[in-house]
This record gives sequence, C-alpha cells and structure tokens, in this order.
Amino acid sequence: MKVMKGMKAILTLSFAGLVTFSGCQSCAESAVEAASGGEVKIDGSKLPEGFPYGTPEGLVISQGVVQEKAGKKTFAVKGTVTKPAAAVADFYEADLKKHGLTVSRTAVNMGGMNTIVVEGKSATGKFAVSAMEQGGQTLVQMGGDP
Repeated sequence: MKVMKGMKAILTLSFAGLVTFSGCQSCAESAVEAASGGEVKIDGSKLPEGFPYGTPEGLVISQGVVQEKAGKKTFAVKGTVTKPAAAVADFYEADLKKHGLTVSRTAVNMGGMNTIVVEGKSATGKFAVSAMEQGGQTLVQMGGDP
C-alpha cells in the first residue's frame, strides 16, 4: 500500500527522533538500520542531504532522516512553523505538482486541531506531508521516496 510507505517514513522519523533525543544519534541510526535493512543518516535539526523539495518560509526543522536501500532514498522530516496548516498544505501541493507528482489532499478538524495531509505520487515514488495546526503553531511531518 503506497500510503503506508509514506507513513512508514514518518513513523521511522518519529522513532529515530525519540532515540536521538535520548542522546545517542548513532544508536538511533543503528536501530532504524536494523529495522529497515537500509543505511540511515540522521541529520539532526536540518534537512537531510539531497532532500528534493522546498520548505515553507519559517519552517524550523527538528529532525531530518534519510535512508538509502538498494540505491533508493527515503526521506523523513519533522518541524514546526507559525503558518496555518492550510498555508503549509498549499505550499506542498504546489511544490509536489511542480515536481511532477499527482497530488491529493485531505483535511480533518478534530477538537480544534486542524490536520491536512497532502500526498503526491508518481511512477517512481511518493511523498506525504501532514500539517497539524493547533494553538497558532503547525507541526509538519513529511516523508516518502520521491
């Protein structure tokens, strides 16, 4: 299921972030490599090298991960921005289309938390962005293998 692969990258990022915040980045890389069977590079609080998409102005990266397996790279990035979730989704919808992906968008508002997911697919890859807005701040989690 293609969507799960994008979400797998986001979950991998979350796991790596938890282990990294424990103070052992190489432990996080080793744990994710063992679980995924690929080489992992955690770039800390910056975009992973080779990240193919733009970022909205003001996005503060808290975690960046790139995994390479059989020559294919999978990226996962997490950060926050003070823009509305809709503005983040608009940015990525346009950027993914610009890169030739077919884009879909889903929005949900649950208890005051506005969440928008933008998914892009092409013949060679996919990428998903989740923007969760609450209290004037938007958490952005994105991942996939473009």
